[in-house]
Amino acid sequence: MDMFWHLLARTWSAAAFFHPLIQERGREWEKILTALLPEAEKVAVEPILSAGQREVLTRLLDTLQDPSTGLVSTIEENLSPKRRTEVVYETLPGNVAYVRVKHWFDFAISPGSFAQWDEVVQLVTGAVEAAVHEQASALVLDFRETTGTRAERHSEDRFIYGRLRTELISRLFERPISLPQLARVQRVGYHDPEELGRTVGGYTTEWVIQASSTPVMPGELVFTGPLFVLTGCETSAQLEPVLILLQQTGRAYCLGEQSQPYRAEEYLLSLTNEWKVRLRQHILFYHDHPIRYTPIS
Repeated sequence: MDMFWHLLARTWSAAAFFHPLIQERGREWEKILTALLPEAEKVAVEPILSAGQREVLTRLLDTLQDPSTGLVSTIEENLSPKRRTEVVYETLPGNVAYVRVKHWFDFAISPGSFAQWDEVVQLVTGAVEAAVHEQASALVLDFRETTGTRAERHSEDRFIYGRLRTELISRLFERPISLPQLARVQRVGYHDPEELGRTVGGYTTEWVIQASSTPVMPGELVFTGPLFVLTGCETSAQLEPVLILLQQTGRAYCLGEQSQPYRAEEYLLSLTNEWKVRLRQHILFYHDHPIRYTPIS
């Protein structure tokens, strides 16, 4: 349901800010959206981009009376099988749940991929819930094959990637938790493209960093046992807020290669009563010095 409301709001606001005809019509555009809300509420529970939802979006855009603006009828195909998200669940000796996640953030964000990323959420959270059902003694999340540096450039990116992170966290904490967001860059001041970089109205143009957090409520099934996250030096940066949160609470160990170590020392980690492994503890060169671990060969 949230996906459709988000899509409807984004469609309406994009036209409100960027379509030239809206400048002439003023508040009429708000009345058009209000008139469509009863119909939108009826189809909100349908699968994303169902016939009913597409009809609501089409009616909204048709009111612009602009032939060049309309709902694209073609759906982008999902990624090739080589890039498709894959989740493998195994039970290791000692009733340890092992979840291997491939290409969690590696898919296109477009209307044609909404069903795909919703399925991706269910794949990972379903594996965590399976560990709860089986009363696993520990949970290992293997993200070494979830790589990439795709930035959160648009609100759609932040919405989708943010949901991936919050849905995972909601299965790992019994109490409400505040999940840090990726910092984003915002331009301050009004920029006139015709002035080649000069600012308008006396404002200074500069770059600032905005960091905030998202409150996450626990899900119906929450894994509360020992948690171990496997990462690599190319693990997607989209996971960093999750890793930082887990480490700060002392609930998890993150093991994997790192590219920015600050200092390192040996550490003996007890996975379960039977499993112990000698590791090298890396304290990273970031302001809060998060910790990672690598096995000692």
